[in-house]
Order: sequence, then C-alpha cells, then structure tokens
Amino acid sequence: MPRISEVLERESRTIDLEQGDFERLLGRRERKQRNARIRAGAVGIIVALAMGIVFIKSLRLEGIPADQPVEHRPAPAASGSLAYQLDGDIYVADPDGTNAVMIADGSDLGDDCPGGDGYGLSSWSPDGRYLALRCSAGVVITDPQGGVVATFPAQGRGRIAWSPDSTRVAVWDEYFWAEPVTGPYVIGIYGIDGTRETQIAMPPGWEPGAERDPVWTPDGASLIVNELEVPLDGGTPRELPFPWFEVAYSPDGSQVAYVTRWLTRIALMVARPDGSEPREVLFGPAEMAWSPTGELIAVTADAPGGPGVATQLSVVDPATGSATLLFESERRTVIGVIGFSPEGDRVLFDSTEHGGAGPVSLWSVGVDGSDARLVVAGTGDGEWLSR
Repeated sequence: MPRISEVLERESRTIDLEQGDFERLLGRRERKQRNARIRAGAVGIIVALAMGIVFIKSLRLEGIPADQPVEHRPAPAASGSLAYQLDGDIYVADPDGTNAVMIADGSDLGDDCPGGDGYGLSSWSPDGRYLALRCSAGVVITDPQGGVVATFPAQGRGRIAWSPDSTRVAVWDEYFWAEPVTGPYVIGIYGIDGTRETQIAMPPGWEPGAERDPVWTPDGASLIVNELEVPLDGGTPRELPFPWFEVAYSPDGSQVAYVTRWLTRIALMVARPDGSEPREVLFGPAEMAWSPTGELIAVTADAPGGPGVATQLSVVDPATGSATLLFESERRTVIGVIGFSPEGDRVLFDSTEHGGAGPVSLWSVGVDGSDARLVVAGTGDGEWLSR
C-alpha cells in the first residue's frame, strides 16, 4: 500500500502536467477557432461571389444589362380582375364586380390630367401590372392600386393599345377630328415611364376608317391601322393581305380573324396571318374576341330579321364554324363583346338600351349560354385582366 507522501507527490506531478496540457490545449483551441473563422469567412465570400455570378447571369438571360439597376415593377393584379369606369372614376373589382375599390378619382385629376372632367377608357397591360387611363389631356398610366406611374399627352378617343410584352403603348399623337385635314396622322409609341420612344406618320393621303385605333401584331414589331400594317422601325407600310373591317389575332398568333363587308354582306373570316387559307366561319358579325386558348371566338351579331343592331352574343368554333347562342337582348338593346375570362369559361359584354342611346351596363355569361349575370350597372367601359 503506497504511503501518503508518495500519493501526494504523484498527485502534485499530475496537477502540474494537467496545467501545462491545459495551456497547450487552450492555445490549440484558440488557433482552431481562428482558423474556423477564416474558413467561414472564405466560404461566405465564395458563396456571395457565386450568388452574384448567378444573379448576373440571370439578368443577362432576361436581357437586362448587368451594370444597370433593376427597375422596380408593381405586383400584378389578381387574375381576372375587373377594371371599369363609372361616372368618370376608375374602379378595380373582382371578376363579378364585387369588392370594388376606386383607384382613380375623376373629380380630382389635378396635375395627372389638368383640365379634364373625369377618366375615360381603361386598358390592362397584358401582364396585369399597369392600367392605362384616358383623360381629356392624354394618358395616365397607374399601377393596380392607382399609383400614378406616368402621364403624357395624346389625342384620339379609343382604347389604348398595349404592346404584347407590356412595355409600351401606342396612341395617336396627331389625329384630326374635323375637316379639313391639315397634316398627316401620327402615332406615338410611349414607354411605361411616359417617354416617347418614336413617332410613326401615316402615309400621305391616308384617312382612318371605322376601326381607327392601332392594333399590335403578336410579335410587337408592327401596328395594324385599318388596312395597313405599319412597322415600328420606320419601314414602308404594307397593305394587309386580306380585306377587313375589324381584326384580331389568336393568342398564339397563328390565326387572324377579321370581318369583311361587301355591300350588304358581312362575314367573319379566319385565315393565317399572311392571308392564306381564308375561310368564312359566320355570317353577319359585328364584334369579336378570341378565347385564351384560341378554340373559340365570341361574336355579336344582329338576329335574323332583327332591328339592324347587334342583339345576339354567340361563340363560334373557328375549326368547324359551329356556333352557340349565349345571350339575346331585347329588341333595340345593343350588345358588344369585350372578352373572355382567363379560364375561358365566361364572356364579358356590354349592353346599351334604346338602340345604343340609353342606359348601359356590363354583363357576363357562361360559354354554354348559362348563368347570365349583371356585373356593373351604369357603364359599358370595363375589361377583365385575361392573364
């Protein structure tokens, strides 16, 4: 059995050794922590650089120069949102007209549109991030909540034409409503910020027809104005390869529908964009709109032996020519098609009593002709966001 003195001596040596080991271990721990911090910092730098590279590549893929700041864009409105004008004010509501919120007060235009007495027609941008509003002095572009993005002067009275990519609008810069015409008709192309990008003068001697507002081609490279296709790059306008009164491209751009008038005969035609393979799909239409899938065309027309105004709303299958009557108004109540819901299951249209001179309202109906609903009374100026 060891003696107490031996035990104490051994414990003393053990304590001395542990204290030395502790100092060495502490130094080693500090070195490890320092190295870990260095490695973590290096990893963080590498990750940040990698993320930056990915971000720059994504910008380049989206066509945004990497050395330019990304412009903030407002969030899009909900799919199918209804924008409409009522008594000079602009509202955004659910597709059925409920939960309406006034986003633009026509009684207080201020600097947005000086000298005006209210807002007129409104148009959704295809991506749903903006609304273009008419007023007496020009155009006001807002976000879906009514925040003003830009204002600029413009003539004309029709709906504002958005480019397919939602980056530009086409309006008349010079439009002559009274005779004699004193100069050329001029179209202005404006960016969302209100900057005019270019002007396009119509050819000398050109005069507008019944459908006088510009329509964008699906590729965004040209405008259709009456019988002419007008390139934005300043190229020579060309006459369309088909006679037309009203024109609308299918959503994928593979087909074009147009209305022809020859004496008393009016027909809805569908052809390829180059005018080839034309075919008549309906007799006697007035207005039209494609469904989101391009499988149906909504049209308005006068009833056989009717009063001479559009009183019937139908959908037509352009592949077969078969038509389904959706709605028929009372005699002398004029209806006009506006467009389809995003799902393609309903059609929005306007109704005006007394041959187009009386009370007006917005309606919708299912594509099978069921469930016709009054959406908003007192206006025919409305549009669903169709995305």
